[in-house]
Amino acid sequence: MGAQDNDVVFFNGTKWDGKNPGSDGVEALWDYSTTNVAWTCSQQGGLERTTDGFASSQQITTPSGAPFVWELEIHPTVPTTIFGGFGDIYKSTDRGDNWTNLNSGAGEIEFISIAPSNADVIYVAGTDGSVKYTANGGTSWSAITVPTETPFGKTDKILGGSGTFVGLAASQFGVKTGVVSVVGGDFPNAYLEMMNAKGIDTEGIEIVQDGKTFFWSGRYHNDMNSRDTLITELNVLEHFNPVVPDSFKDAQVVMLGNLHPLTQASVLDQMEEKPKLVVLDTMNFWMDIALNDLHEVMKRIDVITINDEEARQLSGEYSLVNAAKKIHEMGPKYVVIKKGEHGALLFNEENMFYAPALPLAEVFDPTGAGDTFAGGFCGFLAKTEDVSFENMKNAIIYGSNLASFCVEKFGTQRMEELTKEEVTERLHAFKQLTQFDIEIE
Repeated sequence: MGAQDNDVVFFNGTKWDGKNPGSDGVEALWDYSTTNVAWTCSQQGGLERTTDGFASSQQITTPSGAPFVWELEIHPTVPTTIFGGFGDIYKSTDRGDNWTNLNSGAGEIEFISIAPSNADVIYVAGTDGSVKYTANGGTSWSAITVPTETPFGKTDKILGGSGTFVGLAASQFGVKTGVVSVVGGDFPNAYLEMMNAKGIDTEGIEIVQDGKTFFWSGRYHNDMNSRDTLITELNVLEHFNPVVPDSFKDAQVVMLGNLHPLTQASVLDQMEEKPKLVVLDTMNFWMDIALNDLHEVMKRIDVITINDEEARQLSGEYSLVNAAKKIHEMGPKYVVIKKGEHGALLFNEENMFYAPALPLAEVFDPTGAGDTFAGGFCGFLAKTEDVSFENMKNAIIYGSNLASFCVEKFGTQRMEELTKEEVTERLHAFKQLTQFDIEIE
């Protein structure tokens, strides 16, 4: 196995024996047919092989541009054949002198498993959580769908996505709502028909017939706030270049979903004139890899919606009040900080408003709650045509109200069946809880 401080160690049945590869060890593999042949992997993609029981070793050239060598496996019946995770999965039939890419599409490989009874059956797991398998030695690969799971249940592949949740929430207000996104040829037409039936214009949804739709799967912890990502497959979203339909270019309210800041900026570039209100959602991932681009697009928006952790990272301030002040200076006139089950905060210069979340007996799936909140917030402001701080207080309540329905079932199911009567009834409960004189239609 690999060890820190410049070592790879083997167990010979009696004791552990260190073999120094020259840098921190990552992985080790022994040829089961002889005690003389072994491979060691170390930092920065280093791969060495010994054929004389470590009396000496030689550097093996890995495939060009390979990152860390995280994983090595040996063929269960042909010891001269090995498999390595060099970005993707590669196969060598001559103990590492030459390599062939098996093109799994799983990205940087973290785990390889070969069926002992049939070496053509191979499973790989990428560092992004994707899992693929082949039953023909790598000629073709299939994804393994891992269900979204919460402490209250799990579900297989279902409809989701920021645009879907935002659109369904905004459509509750009867305003003209359109979505700009991309899906693959595997996207069920029934989903588009459902969105159209809800009054959502899908003209801006590009369909890449020979591509696959973005897919995410995760497992939520008992607190329903923290989660583990199991699978992320960008698929057609990886190269998404949004094209805003002409009929959308005069929109007065634009919600920029959580994508690369340059993608968000390209949407604004296509608008006929600056919308009356531009709302932006982002996350710490973009703060890590595209902070300068994020700062540039923030100069062009009116409202930013982020959670408390993201607000602290973006501002460098622990106090959310001070964080909002710093974020104001970056461009947004209004800052909305989402705190999950603890509600949301709205800041505008020296003004501040807090809206609690409605306590719920059961939360089945929090996926999409933040997007539903944003959709309700934007939908209300589009309906009332009033973007003042006072009216945004109402918008915060409406957004929180709709998000409280979203979490009651998996995916979009609860939002699809939601009625105006249910929304109004819960708004009265919010009014009683907050003692805020919210306008209820």
